Amino acid sequence: MIRALREFLAILNRPCREHTEIYSRALDGEQRRIAMIGVRIHMLYCKSCRRFNTQMRRLRALTSRLGDELRTGESVPADVRERIARNLGSGPEKI
Repeated sequence: MIRALREFLAILNRPCREHTEIYSRALDGEQRRIAMIGVRIHMLYCKSCRRFNTQMRRLRALTSRLGDELRTGESVPADVRERIARNLGSGPEKI
């Protein structure tokens, strides 16, 4: 319990750059719950980190949507799918 409290307080005292790194790792499921609590409290009073959080969520949603469209072929012209497939090193049938 004391170790978790120390970790929590240490997280609150970190610079914004480190908070954004913690949040980025958390999106990938690589962060402890106590660290996320500290980041969320930090975001209550830090406008820059709130903005970063919003941008990350939007970016994640957009890339997810793009991935869905690439898989189904919706809204993505054939030449774009082929160019992406070439750059990824797979055939267009895999995208």
